[in-house]
Amino acid sequence: MQGAARDGGLPGRVNQNQRAREGGDEPLDLAPRGIRPGGDTALAFPVHVTTGRAQARQDSEAGLMRFLREAVERLAPLGQADVKSFEAFRQVLARMERVTFDDMDRDMGVFGDPDYCVERVRALKHEYGMDEFICYFNQGGIMDPEMVRQSMRLFAKEVMPHIG
Repeated sequence: MQGAARDGGLPGRVNQNQRAREGGDEPLDLAPRGIRPGGDTALAFPVHVTTGRAQARQDSEAGLMRFLREAVERLAPLGQADVKSFEAFRQVLARMERVTFDDMDRDMGVFGDPDYCVERVRALKHEYGMDEFICYFNQGGIMDPEMVRQSMRLFAKEVMPHIG
């Protein structure tokens, strides 16, 4: 996934095949890299399954935002080199600093009750054309372990059987 983000969206988030269908860039030809279209494509997404959207946000927002801030902090020194080619990288870092929970939720998050999560995963799989969906359940590493296990159980029992 390369390219510019949608206005207000996450940096670097673009579905190349979607852009091609909309008259933008040509679809990515991944065959020379040994990647077949519609196969062997795996992407990771932040996931929290609970009783509803508001509860999911309450449970996961602090950890997710901590994760993003830590990533910016660790990547920032790489963008300080005085090389013109790093300008795009610096722009991505600047956008990452402004990312909110709402941005993550809209662009890639799977936060809510099981029914919502089923539909959200289906939509993300369709949008990105992936066949492997990787869940990141404890964003930021600060969530209560039992809460994370419960989210994983709900995902396994009430989401996975419906997303094929």
